[in-house]
Amino acid sequence: VAGEGFVFGLYNTSVITYANDQRLPANTLMATAATDANGNLTISGLFPHGNYYLKELAVPDGWKLSAEIGQFL
Repeated sequence: VAGEGFVFGLYNTSVITYANDQRLPANTLMATAATDANGNLTISGLFPHGNYYLKELAVPDGWKLSAEIGQFL
């Protein structure tokens, strides 16, 4: 069921190494976004190459927060 106001977080699945050998720890929250009136979710920005997953962070009243994660490569 499409719905507005579901908030998701984008997390990296593993350590990401970038400039000057700096490391971004695994499971770092990279961005958040909420679904629109049609239930669409858009996350935009410049993110380092890596593997990511989505996790539901907040839901509208009357909904149950899901513990599942969506895996992305």
